[in-house]
Amino acid sequence: MLSHYHWDHVADLGCLQYAARVLMDLGKRRHPLDIYAHGEDENIQRLDYLKYCHGHTIDEKTSLRLGGLRFTFSRNEHTDPCFSMRIENRDRVLVYIADTGWTDALVRIANRADLLLCEASLYDEFQGRIPGHLTAGEAGKIAAIAGVQHLVLTHLPHFGDHKELIRQAGRTFPGKIELAQTDQTWQW
Repeated sequence: MLSHYHWDHVADLGCLQYAARVLMDLGKRRHPLDIYAHGEDENIQRLDYLKYCHGHTIDEKTSLRLGGLRFTFSRNEHTDPCFSMRIENRDRVLVYIADTGWTDALVRIANRADLLLCEASLYDEFQGRIPGHLTAGEAGKIAAIAGVQHLVLTHLPHFGDHKELIRQAGRTFPGKIELAQTDQTWQW
């Protein structure tokens, strides 16, 4: 499931597709890898890889059932088409807000989420200076208005003290806040 095609979000896609090929050729995988992303430009063509991978388009009207999960999507305000996703499993909700500027749609997709993974590319003092990205304070505001239980800040800046992001998000969101980390998992 891809939010958009910027390199920092798809850098491992080719390796993943090649791994699907190797596993199918060795008989360790029986079905092609399904990859979901928007079809608003020519990038969708890169998702198909011989018989090993199949690309499928998503948009804000898409509702998918994969296994026991239901996926819905919301269009973001970004430099290129980009989508956030809501993943529901019975009574539990995980929301991933990908690269975006503020829109009220973010509050709607995050409504009552148990876990919200939200991009926080900017410290609050950079608000409005880099279009298509949220500040930590805006991520906290989304979580507070939406009634989220647990906020994880992701897509973090490449500089500064990341603990400050938690403080900034916490000015409006009183719930649990943490920074995304490599290999981190959550029970939801």
